[in-house]
Amino acid sequence: MAYRDKTEGINGSIEISKNLVQYSLTHTPSVEIIISQETSKTEEKDISFCGMSKDYFRQSIANLYNAFDQFPNVKGIAIHHIYSYLDLK
Repeated sequence: MAYRDKTEGINGSIEISKNLVQYSLTHTPSVEIIISQETSKTEEKDISFCGMSKDYFRQSIANLYNAFDQFPNVKGIAIHHIYSYLDLK
């Protein structure tokens, strides 16, 4: 789970996932990875797209796909709670 409310930049989902994805590719190449994102309300700051626009979230997902398209062990993106995703404006 790479829960962040942004994909780009310092402490974004891409940055915190890349080393783990690369490590897995090198040491456990048969492990398939799905990067998960949060859209529901949370107590922790900066880990959910809750309250943000659906367009912003969709662009963030596109950023994740673009960042990891060269990694064969990354198989997709998951949304932790579908109902909170549907509630995004």
